[in-house]
Amino acid sequence: MEIIKKSEIKILSNPGVESFQLLNPENSKSERITITRVLVQPNNEQPRHKHDTSEQIWIAVRGKGVLLLAVIKKNYLNPAMWFVLQMEIFTD
Repeated sequence: MEIIKKSEIKILSNPGVESFQLLNPENSKSERITITRVLVQPNNEQPRHKHDTSEQIWIAVRGKGVLLLAVIKKNYLNPAMWFVLQMEIFTD
């Protein structure tokens, strides 16, 4: 078991978006999983990006939005849904 201290959590910010890198290869022995808490303010978006070395799981806790991917052009996300995104389907 690993314990990640608050001081080891990197926070990335863009206008209207805060990403808390809870678990990633920089603060954990895990090389294939990244856990990030993303707070997106209304009428904002997180720029498209990819994860070369880890898979990502999206779980909507509150609110709703649109998840944009290369393969699936648009997928509507709300608290009743979750997605497991494999590395190879991410886009730049």
